[in-house]
Amino acid sequence: MISDERKERSLIYLAETDEACADLEGDVARKEYMLDLIKDRVFLTADGNNAERQAIANTSGETTTAHEVWAQALVKLKHMKAKRTTEALVIDVWRSENANRRQG
Repeated sequence: MISDERKERSLIYLAETDEACADLEGDVARKEYMLDLIKDRVFLTADGNNAERQAIANTSGETTTAHEVWAQALVKLKHMKAKRTTEALVIDVWRSENANRRQG
């Protein structure tokens, strides 16, 4: 049984994290863009044929670091989205329970 207090906490969390969730999405997009820029820059300055230059770009220290930064941002976003989904489900369950009580 979902209490009114638990439902309220869910509503507050969802209301208070709208902007933060959007900010995290923007952060992920910016970090992904930076990752692509770094790979392209390393590719353009590398020697060798295209396959070799691609391998150098994908395995460079700068690219690896940028990928890790992007991955960490993505994990933060996924955690927040999962928590928001859970809180929305709590509200849905609360609604169902209350509808059932009114009918029965």
